[in-house]
Amino acid sequence: MAGRRGRPRAQLRLSAPELSFIISDATPEVVFYDANLAPVVTELNTMTGARTWIETEGLGGPRTMKQLSERFSRG
Repeated sequence: MAGRRGRPRAQLRLSAPELSFIISDATPEVVFYDANLAPVVTELNTMTGARTWIETEGLGGPRTMKQLSERFSRG
């Protein structure tokens, strides 16, 4: 593969029923998801027992996650 740069990217997307099975099996109270998955999450809301869904932009990194965690742990 002369001339190719970087690693090949695979598009691995799970369907809403597949994600529902995984999420339900984990029994989370909070699910963080990237904004580009919003259409699937709309469907998942009725398929799982997760109470809180938090949309992210996928740009915040650990600092933003820490801030969210602190905000929700205060109750």
